Amino acid sequence: MERKILKAASQSREIFNQIERIEAYNNFSDQGRIIYNEFRSYYETDKDAQKIDVSIVEARLVRRFPRQETTFRNIFVLLEEEQDVSGINIVQECIALAERHIGLRLSSALLENSKDISKLLVDYTTISEKINGALLDVEDSEFFPIPIEELYGENEQTRKIKLLPMSLNSRIGGGIEPGDNILVYARPEVGKSLFTINAACGFVVQGYKTLYYGNEDPAQRMLRRVVQRLTGLTKDEIIRSPSAANDRLFKRGYENFCFHKGRSNTFDEVRAVIDKIEPSVLILDQLRHMVTGNDNRVIQLEEAANASRRIASEYGIPVINVTQAGDSAENKLSLGQGDVDFSNTGIPGAMDLMIGIGANEDFLRRQMRRISLPKNKLNNDHSSFDVVVNEQLSKIVE
Repeated sequence: MERKILKAASQSREIFNQIERIEAYNNFSDQGRIIYNEFRSYYETDKDAQKIDVSIVEARLVRRFPRQETTFRNIFVLLEEEQDVSGINIVQECIALAERHIGLRLSSALLENSKDISKLLVDYTTISEKINGALLDVEDSEFFPIPIEELYGENEQTRKIKLLPMSLNSRIGGGIEPGDNILVYARPEVGKSLFTINAACGFVVQGYKTLYYGNEDPAQRMLRRVVQRLTGLTKDEIIRSPSAANDRLFKRGYENFCFHKGRSNTFDEVRAVIDKIEPSVLILDQLRHMVTGNDNRVIQLEEAANASRRIASEYGIPVINVTQAGDSAENKLSLGQGDVDFSNTGIPGAMDLMIGIGANEDFLRRQMRRISLPKNKLNNDHSSFDVVVNEQLSKIVE
């Protein structure tokens, strides 16, 4: 069945989109997932492509995985030999299998009173939405030209959301836009959470409802840091004068902030929370803890990055992802794309903007950080700049 799905996905962008919608690739082998992800990258790179030149994909994968050259070449020989398939019938079969698979797992969990019941209920309640989306006829889609006033000038700038620190915005074309997929990465305790809390508080002050999906740090700890950043008061100052702190907090947009502690750490849970909260911005902290159904760390991170990209596109909101930098970034000021932990290609390929936060011993001692932009599709500015941080207030000082 895996080969038939891959064959159908390669023959038609429309069928690929329907397969994508119902996540029919969840039970693929490791090699099948790698090929499928390369199909996704092919379609994303060429927006006009209606089918895939599999010889190009084969050549790319052989270059990326030279030790598995024979394996991939054999798979592509089998794909070539596979008879042409009926795309819509493949989608229908995938839907039937997905419904049956989730139904069986839910029935078993209910009988055993399993802790997985809540996650499976979310899966079960969202499968019909995915199915309905997959079965939409292409005629239901809207095709229209966008007025030039919305593409350039003042209307373009009204879509921009300022990203703190403010010195970033001149390097990214004035701000981030709905649909942007962004990565923040650094070594442990260098400043990932500090950066994202600082950015989140900037969003809420601007009036944007911000969903912070956290799956690492305790919720109360993160909320205390948000409160201290918004009020500009230390923990001791807030304890001494809570009413004054509360007044200042809500004047600065605290009601626009929502922290959700991840439970199942699945993208279906993320979607369910987005549907409930309807945020203007999503912060996903951390990408490495998201469950995608694959135990291979490299593939898991690539799938998680692509899933966040789909959410950004589907909901029309910017998504800020957080992950670790690898050992290569230790004691390093300017970070590159290759410094992302366990992902030299997969995560960078899914991002529009990469923000690396670097520091060496001297910078840490002086409460400084260097911000690098190794990938920047927003403005093609790859310069680095230094900032001072206030760790007590989770604030970046210009």
